Amino acid sequence: MRGSGLLADSTRRLRRDDLEIRHFAGVSCFAEHTVCAEQAVLKIPGDVPMPIGAVVGCAVMTGVGAVVNTARVEPGSTALVIGAGGVGLCAITGAALAGAVSTTPSRLTHTVEQAVRAVRVGGTAVAVGIVPTGTAAQVNVQQLVMQEKTLKGSI
Repeated sequence: MRGSGLLADSTRRLRRDDLEIRHFAGVSCFAEHTVCAEQAVLKIPGDVPMPIGAVVGCAVMTGVGAVVNTARVEPGSTALVIGAGGVGLCAITGAALAGAVSTTPSRLTHTVEQAVRAVRVGGTAVAVGIVPTGTAAQVNVQQLVMQEKTLKGSI
């Protein structure tokens, strides 16, 4: 569904006039209004303020999820988070919860190249976040091969 812009039933339910609009990630999470599958919906209790619900629904799931599910940080490992916005702060929290020994945010420029350079031999750099279509980054492929580093994406 991520790549096609369709829902699970192969339809699009969003339109602007006669123009069909693709669903983002099967839920259109950046739209003001959306149609999505029932299993993609989580009711937020009325006593939870929307700013809190929004952070939990996006930044927490993305940041912690990138650490736990994509990078698979284990107790005793070291984590470097480049960028300390909402998602970055949640990634730092996720690394601490996973038992990483170092979770200090860095003031490095936010680039994939620096993330790959920063990881240890055999380490994994995880790119998190939505960028404009066609955005490219330079990566030293020799480091990936000779130092057995891994570069992964995480939505």
